[in-house]
Amino acid sequence: ALAICYTYKSGEKKKAVTFFEEILLSDPKSKHINYELGRAYHLTSEFDKALVQLKIAKEKKGSKDKEKNIIELIRFCGNGIELIQNPVDVEIENMGPVINSSGSEYVPVISSDESMLIFTYAGKNCIGGLQNQYGQPDPKGYYYEDILVSYKIGNLWLTPEDIGSNINSSAHDACVALSGDGQKLFIYRDTDEGSGEIFMSELEGNVWLRPIKMNININTEHWAGSSSLSPDERTIYFTSERPGGQGGDDIYKSEMREDGIWDEAINLGPQINTEYDDDAPFIHPDNKTLYFSSMGHNSLGGYDIFSATRTSDTAWAQAVNIGYP
Repeated sequence: ALAICYTYKSGEKKKAVTFFEEILLSDPKSKHINYELGRAYHLTSEFDKALVQLKIAKEKKGSKDKEKNIIELIRFCGNGIELIQNPVDVEIENMGPVINSSGSEYVPVISSDESMLIFTYAGKNCIGGLQNQYGQPDPKGYYYEDILVSYKIGNLWLTPEDIGSNINSSAHDACVALSGDGQKLFIYRDTDEGSGEIFMSELEGNVWLRPIKMNININTEHWAGSSSLSPDERTIYFTSERPGGQGGDDIYKSEMREDGIWDEAINLGPQINTEYDDDAPFIHPDNKTLYFSSMGHNSLGGYDIFSATRTSDTAWAQAVNIGYP
């Protein structure tokens, strides 16, 4: 059980490998040990070792309850072996203690001139404090999300501040997208009518106005989350779990009509969407390149980041994994 816990703990996955290797040596007939060790190897990017264990697990009796997971992990490892041969030359740098805290900071959105950073925060400074699933104070509960904003002076980011009472409440308030000029902010909220919907707030002077819910072509009775606004502000890309897609969460787009109403949503199709979850669209300022996350295509496992180029008003080139690491 401890080894399994380590597979879910950030920065501790190597410990899971060590524990599972010891279990395999001492008790090679232990139930699911090959699957669990293979999963741990996959999480530490030891794809060749993972494949050996997963193939043994697949042939073992009593592995039926894990069969789907095993097949999926084998696919991930095959993709990993291929992509790791040509690593991308990138450097990932932590933004430091001014932006990051002991809480959680995620979904950063930034204005085109890179002077304003808005992100979602969940931690001890949240308005609602610790709450249970019903939004009631509970010392054993969790923090409901707030939205924070930081401004850049020279090369330094200022201490983040609450974006304002028109947006933040004791309920979940999360940012999902920002227009390039920094004047329109799209946020996600839980609502009584559905599991989650997209709202938009506009900046008036230095104050963000009360968010307005997007129309029924964007929000339905089914969850809608991530979004991105095109640079000409005529197209919105967003994620929805509405039925009729390719499977799982899919990415859709809606065009603005001449009367200013967002039109019926269109699924981006099989070049973008898969039978797995596809999420977090971001349309590049060139208005042709879409970045998004997916568990499908040739993912190394879980969500990977992909890009695809729009070839016409209705078609996209095949999505490309942006690469290891």
